[in-house]
Amino acid sequence: MRVPVYRNLDSPFQIGGFKPLELVFLCCFFVIASEGSGMFGFSRIWAILFTFSAAAGVYWTRRSLGDEFPRRVIRFLSLPNQLYARPFWMRRKC
Repeated sequence: MRVPVYRNLDSPFQIGGFKPLELVFLCCFFVIASEGSGMFGFSRIWAILFTFSAAAGVYWTRRSLGDEFPRRVIRFLSLPNQLYARPFWMRRKC
């Protein structure tokens, strides 16, 4: 069938354009920003603005760089310095 509902059944679960893990991250970010703003004497509106800017950053990163961007960055950072370098246990002792 060509009904829009059937075309979107395989799409991932999202609330407001964010995955549940991203929403948990943003909620934790808001709590930390709210507590931090209370410690430094700022109003809570700054915590809301920081959270909205973080949400916009997460949304933009996922839309422009892909869904698997954090996993690819972690994999890239874990690669050795030289692509064809031998692991440390296979190196010759001189």
